[in-house]
Amino acid sequence: MISLNKFIWKRAKKTGLPPGTPVFIGDKKIEAPKVSIMDYDETRFQEKEVGEIDECFPFKDTSTVTWINIDGIHDVGFVQSLGENFGLHPLIIEDIVNTQQRPKTEESENYIYIVLKMLYFDDEKSETQVEQVSLVLGENFVISFQEREGDIFEAIRERIRNGKVSTASGRPIPKSEDIPGYCYVLCDITPSVEQRCKMHGLTPTSDRMGYFGYNPNYRAYIELISFDRLVNAAKERNRAFFDKLGLPAT
Repeated sequence: MISLNKFIWKRAKKTGLPPGTPVFIGDKKIEAPKVSIMDYDETRFQEKEVGEIDECFPFKDTSTVTWINIDGIHDVGFVQSLGENFGLHPLIIEDIVNTQQRPKTEESENYIYIVLKMLYFDDEKSETQVEQVSLVLGENFVISFQEREGDIFEAIRERIRNGKVSTASGRPIPKSEDIPGYCYVLCDITPSVEQRCKMHGLTPTSDRMGYFGYNPNYRAYIELISFDRLVNAAKERNRAFFDKLGLPAT
């Protein structure tokens, strides 16, 4: 239960500030924000924790689906930086760091903003605690903002990890351990290299200037390309480019 004096003091921090100015209102429930990312489509899956908020920025315009989760919203600059990069309105960012919002849904042109209240029982205090959760649903991303670690979404994460969900087009998302790696090797095709390629069951290319294949032990696709083939391909690309411009290729 929040006392009236505590409530008035927290609201007073915003007095005189213009609308859209983010000010944290609530109790700090975690020492430092933690950021985790799940990124996937029908061909690949990756999950990781990041230390800097700008590591999330490249996922804004990818063709994959990205779920960014923030635990700890007391660092206003942290939340504001992420929100501005993903095009959130200043009033939305202001609401995210104010934990006294009522549950609501707001639609904008590029995303949907949802505020929820998550209840959990605190065994130490023997009482029910309330945490605010903010969700931003974009075309190819979801961002969840939470006050502390631990939530009701872990079952959803496990379904994604285990390949039990599908993309919007209906294609299954592979399990994280089923996704193959891709290994590219650039070198001279010497007799010893050819021998190693044959030992590992790699197939020669039609021009005999490379090898390719799949290694089930490492779950990796392997493509070996010779320097000569790389140079020849570059010359062909340049020749077409210069021909288009009406210039000599050499």
